[in-house]
Amino acid sequence: MSKGNRKREAQAAKQLKRLEQEKFEAKQRRVRKITTIVTVVLLAALFATLIGGCAAQNIKLNRGEYLRSEIAASSKNIDVDGAMMNYFFNDTYNSFLSYYGSYISYFGLNPSMSLKLQQVSETETWFDYLMTGAKDTVTNTLKLCEAAKAEGVALTDAEIAAVRTRADRTDTKLYGRGTNKNDIFNAKLLEALAYKYQIIKENELTPSDADVNARYEDNTKSYQFVDYVSFPLYYVDAEKKDVKPARDQKAIVTEEDVKGFAEELKAATSVDEFKAAATDVLKAENADIAEKDIETALAALATADAVYTKDDKVSEWAFDAKVGDTYVAIDAEKCTYTVYMLTEEAHRDETRTINVRHVLLYDDTYKNREGALKKAEELLTQFQSVSATDAFALMALQYSEDPGSCYNGGLYLNVLEGSMVESFDKWCFDESRKAGDTGIVESEFGVHIMYFEGEGGEVWQATVRNDIINEGLEKLDTEWKKEYTVEFDNNVLDSIPG
Repeated sequence: MSKGNRKREAQAAKQLKRLEQEKFEAKQRRVRKITTIVTVVLLAALFATLIGGCAAQNIKLNRGEYLRSEIAASSKNIDVDGAMMNYFFNDTYNSFLSYYGSYISYFGLNPSMSLKLQQVSETETWFDYLMTGAKDTVTNTLKLCEAAKAEGVALTDAEIAAVRTRADRTDTKLYGRGTNKNDIFNAKLLEALAYKYQIIKENELTPSDADVNARYEDNTKSYQFVDYVSFPLYYVDAEKKDVKPARDQKAIVTEEDVKGFAEELKAATSVDEFKAAATDVLKAENADIAEKDIETALAALATADAVYTKDDKVSEWAFDAKVGDTYVAIDAEKCTYTVYMLTEEAHRDETRTINVRHVLLYDDTYKNREGALKKAEELLTQFQSVSATDAFALMALQYSEDPGSCYNGGLYLNVLEGSMVESFDKWCFDESRKAGDTGIVESEFGVHIMYFEGEGGEVWQATVRNDIINEGLEKLDTEWKKEYTVEFDNNVLDSIPG
């Protein structure tokens, strides 16, 4: 074969190889194009599925479908679904916000951020913290409801209707995403039954006047108080370099100096003489002390209504001492001598109290103050046509916006003068007030429909009575905890929006 032929054959082969390579690359391009199209379509479909799934999930959350279909807490005979638990959780949150108001920022809580993204501590979020409170509320509520069912205690048709009205008037936005009025109604039915049963038990445990007196006589010091003035004396001990006087003492004060000061204070026969002796001590400790500093120190001398502490030497002395008696308490570890003078002997608090019911109406609920007043007058007229305590309690259950008394018939027991807002207090403690009186009072909180139940007894009586009732409730609570346990599903709790 000639060189020319060989050359032509080589070129033809090379050209053929190039054509085959081009065909292969064209085929690869088509494959890549098809693969890209398929991939884009698949990704688009997957993205659409995810978006659709998230949208569907959001719809379910907004409607409360998922939470409503799952059991968050359960006891022997009662289930609390996730939507109801959402109510209890947000009720706990709302109560926290209401109680602390503008101070919540000091706790590091930002209401505009997710509670699940804010830490209370290194190991606990705000969501966890508030959920713990909600679980405690639900546990206590179900425990009482179970005990009520066991005794055949139930809400009356009128009470159920009142709870329905209450739930229908509730702003669902305050109680979590997806929670509707029926969820709130179901939760409030449990709250109402729990309160009703507890009130029944408290009434059963309420002691007679004879029982109250007997309890007082057996534990007199526990229900008494004393008043005294006291002044601490500090000395410097060279061997106790870490112990520093609590006051600015420019002069070196030895233990012998303090003993002398203590004798001067003990020799006082009146509060004025005691204060004069204390002033001499302050000037001896610091010759440059300002008059305002002396006044501040003297103002801190008095202690009122000190309670009895068993086996405490000062307490044991004070509750057996007479006015003007003195006592010196020595604390060698702290290098102090504290001198006490009794100014009022052991006594019980005989301050008068009253019992009153009210229904609170918020201005915003009725558009303005005029609307709230109009509604209050309407409700009071309805009540006066019946004039029965049970009717007022039902009205409170149905309409009152005071979370502290709406479930117990609007009742406040053993109210002390000066303990309520001024207008409320003035109405209650009017000299002409008598049992059965009704009225309407305005305050910064809203409009109050008032019902005066009568005298509540003296403070010491109320304290003894409450102690007896609480001891009885604690015994019952121990039994209920053993018999009626409550289980929670943490997966459902965690799914509650926060």
